[in-house]
Amino acid sequence: MINRAWSTFFVIVVICLGFYSGGGGCSGNSGNSNSVDTDVILLAKDIHMKLVRLDGTKLDLGSRPIPIRVALEVTFPVKMNTFSVEGALSVHDPDGKLVSGVITWNDDKTVLTFLPSANLNYHATYGIEIAASALSDSGAPIEKILAYFETMTKGDVNGDGSTDVVIGVKEVEPVANGVYYWDDSRIKTDHLSYIFNGAALSGSLTTANAFAKIAVSNARIMGDINADGYSDIIAGKDFVETPTELPTGIDTSSANYGIAYIFNGGHSLGNLTPENASATIDPRAEGGGLYISDAGSGEINGDGYEDLIVRGYENSFVFSGKGLSGKLTSENAFATIHEMVALKTIGDVNADGKCDVVGTRLVSENGKPTKEVGYIFNGATLVGTKTTNDAMAILSDIDTKKEGDRGEVQFSKVGDVNNDGKDDLIVYSRWQSGCPGGSCLPTMEETLYIFSGSDFVGNVSKIKAISITTQDSYSYFPSSGAGDVNGDGYNDLIFNNKYIFSGKSLSGALVPENALATIADTDYAAFTASVGDINMDQYDDILISEYPKEAAYVFSGAMLSGTKKLSDAIATITCVPSSEDLLCRIQPFIPENL
Repeated sequence: MINRAWSTFFVIVVICLGFYSGGGGCSGNSGNSNSVDTDVILLAKDIHMKLVRLDGTKLDLGSRPIPIRVALEVTFPVKMNTFSVEGALSVHDPDGKLVSGVITWNDDKTVLTFLPSANLNYHATYGIEIAASALSDSGAPIEKILAYFETMTKGDVNGDGSTDVVIGVKEVEPVANGVYYWDDSRIKTDHLSYIFNGAALSGSLTTANAFAKIAVSNARIMGDINADGYSDIIAGKDFVETPTELPTGIDTSSANYGIAYIFNGGHSLGNLTPENASATIDPRAEGGGLYISDAGSGEINGDGYEDLIVRGYENSFVFSGKGLSGKLTSENAFATIHEMVALKTIGDVNADGKCDVVGTRLVSENGKPTKEVGYIFNGATLVGTKTTNDAMAILSDIDTKKEGDRGEVQFSKVGDVNNDGKDDLIVYSRWQSGCPGGSCLPTMEETLYIFSGSDFVGNVSKIKAISITTQDSYSYFPSSGAGDVNGDGYNDLIFNNKYIFSGKSLSGALVPENALATIADTDYAAFTASVGDINMDQYDDILISEYPKEAAYVFSGAMLSGTKKLSDAIATITCVPSSEDLLCRIQPFIPENL
């Protein structure tokens, strides 16, 4: 959700010339200001403010991008009365609420440093005030100071203020029956990943319009892992247990399945390869590799850096963003969670300022797996070794099996749909009906549950869900969070890849006729997902990947009402294959941190 009360795309500093006596304040009435002895007033122009990143580098208040964890440094020209200054200083968020933090001084009491207690919000304007009640050590007052700064945009890799988009591409051999996109054995060139500048997503585009290219598959935009103000990227091929599971068109001798590569965001990226990754995580020596498609990021250990959460073959790991550089293994993780089939970040469901995670575990009866159980872990407790006994909530009665079908449970972020200050969660269980010989599109029978984050304590029954809907779907990722597409302050929902529902009205079963918007021609969409505010109009936007048309479509949230078609998209991204006898498979990657 975007904070709009203070939202702006520039930073200003306002000096209120309200002198200690006889001043006209901000009214412009200079009156008898000449009678004031300005020599004993500390002028605002002599008081300097800087923002300090976690690595110690300093930024002007008007700099871009500004990380979500910075300290405020105020330098005065003389020794100050610390008690009066601390009482006069306030930092407030876009809603006018005070930001808590710790104040320290240098030895001669001329430099104040204010460190917020937690990370700030993304894409938000913060106000700084030092009231005229602040005094020097000798009792001289100061001019009242009002100043502002704006934090970085979530998902902004190049620091220009707009959310960016990653598109993956595979080149495949076409086949006569037209269902080549399900057949990985026909892959001829493996995934390449392309990063598009969100601000430039307009009209018809191809991969040639990307501002950066990554020679690694499965790239996803993370949070700001190294706390420099730029969103970072993870990439890598998901681990497979044996070479027989690999597509036949891939050179398995150099495939490096199960290794994660971290690329730091920046103004100019160019072509990225595994050799210039800022960090590499390779746990294969300890047994098994990583599933990069499940990776997530969020602030967990309270040091201001967004941490990395990634699932391995048998265990899942949490790596500190602060130390995420060089060659790493699973032994570098500060937390390990045992026996999770899947693990994902889900936002802050308990509103403690730390990112929480959800995982699933297969439960067996009579030696055979019978169901998947969901476990929600409080991010603040993730240190050392954890098991399912350490979960703060358990989703144990979600149906995941039907006789003769293949069942599973999946989770997806949705944000705070009920606007209670806690992130909520999409849970969907599904069963894949038969598709003999692979000659048809598999049909998924799915039950979608939306749970309020407020309910995640102890055993959570499915009857507590604020919305339950059963549907058929042809997509593997049919429902997810849409962000706040209509600007009403509630996070919205993408349902069955074609219906957009307002979070404000989510209750009971989802009925298509009640949708805020419908994308009419997306019956075989790969997925639809939020991509943040790419066009910087204060409405979150969405991206749709359509299999048969082999393209990705970007829709502005501001236009999402009524019935829309793919032709209404503000941008279309396609791929030009390297050979005329090949076809492109477009695979957008969901920005994990949105």
